Amino acid sequence: MPKFAHILCALCYVLPFVLNAQPIADGEHSHVDTTMSRPTVAVVLGGGGARGAAHIGVLQVLEEHRIPVDLVTGTSMGALVGGLYAAGHRPADMQHLLADIDWKHMFKDSPPRETRHMRRKREDIANLGTAELGVRDGKIVTPRGALQGHRLLLWLRRQTLGVRDVENFAELPIPFACVATDIVSTEKAVLTQGDLAMSMRASMAVPGVFSPIRVNGQLMVDGGVVDNVPISVARDLGADRLIVVDVGAPLLTEEQLGSPMAISLQMVSALMKRETDRSLATLGSNDILIRPALGEFSSADFDGSASTVAVGRQAALDALPQLLPLALNETDWQAHLAARGMPDHAALQINRVVVDDSRTRSSRHIARTVSRIEPGALSIDQLEDVLDQTMSEGGYERVNYHLRRVGDESILSIEPVDKGWGPGYLRFGFALGDDFAGGSAYQATGDLRLTGLDERGREWRNRVQLGQRSGVLTELYQPIGDDGRFYALGSADYEVTEQPFEVLDQSIALFSSQVSRGGAEIGFYPNDHWQLSTGLQFGRHHLDRLIGSSDIAEHNSFSSGAWTFGATYDTLDDVGFPTRGSRFDAALRAFRPGLGSDEEADVVRLRFDRPIDTRLGTLLIGAQADWALTGRDSGEAITTLGGFGRLTGLRENERVGTRSVLARVLGYRGLNETRLASVPLYAGFSLEAGQNWLSFESAQVGDLDYSASVFFAVRSPLGPLYLGYGRSTSGDSSAFLRIGTLIDDLRR
Repeated sequence: MPKFAHILCALCYVLPFVLNAQPIADGEHSHVDTTMSRPTVAVVLGGGGARGAAHIGVLQVLEEHRIPVDLVTGTSMGALVGGLYAAGHRPADMQHLLADIDWKHMFKDSPPRETRHMRRKREDIANLGTAELGVRDGKIVTPRGALQGHRLLLWLRRQTLGVRDVENFAELPIPFACVATDIVSTEKAVLTQGDLAMSMRASMAVPGVFSPIRVNGQLMVDGGVVDNVPISVARDLGADRLIVVDVGAPLLTEEQLGSPMAISLQMVSALMKRETDRSLATLGSNDILIRPALGEFSSADFDGSASTVAVGRQAALDALPQLLPLALNETDWQAHLAARGMPDHAALQINRVVVDDSRTRSSRHIARTVSRIEPGALSIDQLEDVLDQTMSEGGYERVNYHLRRVGDESILSIEPVDKGWGPGYLRFGFALGDDFAGGSAYQATGDLRLTGLDERGREWRNRVQLGQRSGVLTELYQPIGDDGRFYALGSADYEVTEQPFEVLDQSIALFSSQVSRGGAEIGFYPNDHWQLSTGLQFGRHHLDRLIGSSDIAEHNSFSSGAWTFGATYDTLDDVGFPTRGSRFDAALRAFRPGLGSDEEADVVRLRFDRPIDTRLGTLLIGAQADWALTGRDSGEAITTLGGFGRLTGLRENERVGTRSVLARVLGYRGLNETRLASVPLYAGFSLEAGQNWLSFESAQVGDLDYSASVFFAVRSPLGPLYLGYGRSTSGDSSAFLRIGTLIDDLRR
């Protein structure tokens, strides 16, 4: 119920519209044959979110008892069910369709992580939040909805491909109309022609949750705002007898009105109920009203669709005495089914693929992505994979497609739409580590990405960090070539870090490390999971002793210049609680005097993580190494251990050295059902072994420190949050709180 409260509370933005909206008579679009000897029967399906799955149960009973449906009208979820039925889907098939939907996945615009572009995967590791603000013309711009509905639209498009050539909804197997709201004029819009999938999506666009969508030149939102049970629409289209299904949610009780949000919800619900009651009052004695006994069933509980269908079915069975007089004999029923016709589900063939560049700034970038689609037999799975990869670039509100005929050709048109709040995108991230014993470290990040700087997809990124590491970064990314697999990158950054110097676990000095760097690299993406790169990096390092005493000079400066080589493989499905895939990251820096370096050294850094799914939960197997291979100890080789997952029980970054190794196993298991409205909660443990050394000669396997921990974790709005207790064989122990991913990125 809480998430539904959020959804309906968003309707407060359009409260004035409900009072001022006027129905639009649309009788001129009626294509129902009113000359039939029997009355024209229309099914009217109301909005109600997940409660609307009950419509399927009603339709099942109608078909089982040979009750004809000559016309369908619907709003919101009623538009989805009604549109699918009108397009030729049988109720039994529709039940399976809804049962097979992963609703958490459906209500996400971003594709699965493992399919995203390598450049975008790194943003997850940087722990940038999901909330995104736009920057346009020097102003901060917010998205028009929490969701853009990309995946929902793709699903609707797939389910309506059989009627892809139908533009007049009266020519569908069952004539159909749905209701949306013109958000500009605030008037009701009756959609009877055009793009069926887009019309259904518009009717479901809950304000504040789904962004408005443009249909037939109008900017549309959810039709429930003005006509949640479109009875008048069915009459205008020629219906004689109505079967009306009302699945609206009940008003909140006094006990439930315990917050301003709940009160706002109640006001919106009351206004919608008033409009619905006015519509229901127009029903005649021959019309049939079905109200499934859904009780307190949440409009947001899409995972419970199976039980909701059963409730709708029972309600229709209870109404059979009223329904059966409409029933046909077997002969007339078969004739009725034949008259509907069947949608064309033949294999889809395409002759050409084109990109509609009217609403994007990076047409060449899109063109090279969709070039993977070959003319011939079209695989919808392959097509959606390509569109997902296009969406993974991060600059698109949605990527739609159409199949249309031009002469003898079947043309697949790809229609990317740039985010309306771009081309600049601002995100924030936060990471925290605390041992509840005076040791803490935090990292706050602000990231501004400017996109669409050319048709190939050039980007300019600027990042500011505050916390244990403070600094600024700027980088310019330029794809090269028509296929975009090569790129060039130039960057510059400045970073300040405070680092304690410890002897026998006692801090004896605190240093400030200041680093200025600049560099350039070229890279290559062999496929969607690999990134290879090489380049040059130059830097100036300055070390100041702030307090304490040590053998290290009070002030120490040196220059660095190095060849850089990197290789990354990443197919992880998640960076907080991964369950499949793997990640390997390797970086080599060769510091040479000929490149301006004061010291010569070869430093290698390696990271590996792989989750293994078991019956008891997930095991994340990981290992890392940071090692100065040659030359004297390099300041560039400094590495730290300590904190959760990195010798838990020690303080954050307590161990310092120029050579280190770490092996770990983290286990975690979900404790609650990961339903649409739930917050995933986990319990887990970790086992780790590792150590830091200052020299190669001092490195001994017997020096390894061992740590273990137990923890609870949750997916928070700020990122994965871990709370637990760890202990090390060195005798250290601590409770800890950590916000941030467990995956390290060597290209930060």
